[in-house]
Amino acid sequence: WKESDGALQQRAGELARLVRATSLAYSDSHWLDRDSLRQLCRAGTSVGANVREARFAESRRDFVHKLKVAEKELGEFYYWLGLLCSEPRMFSKDDADVLVDAADHIRRLLTSILRSCRQSRPTDDGEAP
Repeated sequence: WKESDGALQQRAGELARLVRATSLAYSDSHWLDRDSLRQLCRAGTSVGANVREARFAESRRDFVHKLKVAEKELGEFYYWLGLLCSEPRMFSKDDADVLVDAADHIRRLLTSILRSCRQSRPTDDGEAP
């Protein structure tokens, strides 16, 4: 985790900034579902908050749990983005591609870290990551 810590935090922060900027750019759009846009923003920014919480986990189990929550939020982010992109006139493909690329990097990092945690389970569950 220590090696991936910086990369995951950085990527999650980038995703949050991209999602916020995209949400602001589309916020005045009259044809876009604002509730879905708010949900996209909430889920996309929540990933980074949960990754940050994982840094301060009280145990390995808590660490894994917080990263799993980040993974779930990322899944929700994909859902809302897919919903917004289901009508091409609502959301540009270029904007969606940038967001998907950023999210995919995070998904790969989360998957790798969680797999590594499963493979190297400590004997003492109270051990911090």
